[in-house]
Amino acid sequence: MAAQDRNKVCNKCFEVNDPAATYCIECGAPLSDDPAAEGSDQEVYREITQANLHRIRGDYKPAIDVCLGILKRFPNTGTAHTLLGDIYAEQGELEQAAQWFEMALDLRPESQNDRRKLESAQRRMAEQEAASTAQQLGIPESRPKTQQYLFVMVVLVAIVGIASFMLGGAMSNDKPDSTPALITDPIVSGRPPQTQEPKLGDPEPTAVETPVLPLVWPGTQIDQQIAALIASKYPIGKDLVSALEDPRGPSLNVTANLGANTDPALECVEFAKAVFGEFSTYVSVSVRIVSGDKTVYAADVTRADYQRSIDENLAPTAMLSRTWSATPSETSTATTGN
Repeated sequence: MAAQDRNKVCNKCFEVNDPAATYCIECGAPLSDDPAAEGSDQEVYREITQANLHRIRGDYKPAIDVCLGILKRFPNTGTAHTLLGDIYAEQGELEQAAQWFEMALDLRPESQNDRRKLESAQRRMAEQEAASTAQQLGIPESRPKTQQYLFVMVVLVAIVGIASFMLGGAMSNDKPDSTPALITDPIVSGRPPQTQEPKLGDPEPTAVETPVLPLVWPGTQIDQQIAALIASKYPIGKDLVSALEDPRGPSLNVTANLGANTDPALECVEFAKAVFGEFSTYVSVSVRIVSGDKTVYAADVTRADYQRSIDENLAPTAMLSRTWSATPSETSTATTGN
């Protein structure tokens, strides 16, 4: 229990990490509040998150390039070593994966996560080597003993059949009861089981506590990574509720709480700037501003309109299209798409 208490819990995705971990093994968020820790600055965290996003999508080359770029500046960043090991392990390059896991373990000897990954890579390497040796020697692979299994199944079926026959003969000698069984208790769907009345001196029943689930970002793992990146890097991220990727665009659907004393139209503009400034793949972003359980504003922004408003030095809300407001007097509702 004491070892569990020393584990670090990520504030972003609530993943439980090893005590020696500097970054979350799930989302890449920094786990140390010490600003003097090497590689714990915000820039490295963003790069770790981007590299992990590339890995999740299967874009291994850019993920490797980002990790190597981090290690050129911060050679002792253990998370970058571990992430490189994960990337090579997923590609089946186990020897390189084991080397990166070993280097990560040298930096963080207490990391059980790195130790497990190293052992897994070494075990897979041994299995592949054994299979290759057996193939070279012409040793056939072991097959299940199908005939023995069939024999056992036949015996079991025979035993069950004989027992059923004997039991049926014994029951046929008894006079059947022609009196139908009476059901005196009504049948109610979902009725809880009846319990005996408590007696004097019986202990009080123990109440079952409902576990409180941690607050996590909704959506897929990629959606959670994107939301965590925006929330950690941009001031407007404090109001973020979700960021859901639509691969058909590709575009991003953002839902955010209405900030205090904030114009919802300008809040949509800030989220569009964050998305287009951080990700080059999205062609549009749809932003929905909510207050409590009601939608108060919505707008779309295309990358072309976003870039045009910057190039021509237009008003910030000029990039908004297909706007909608719950307040008819809202001037931004007059904005129309191009």
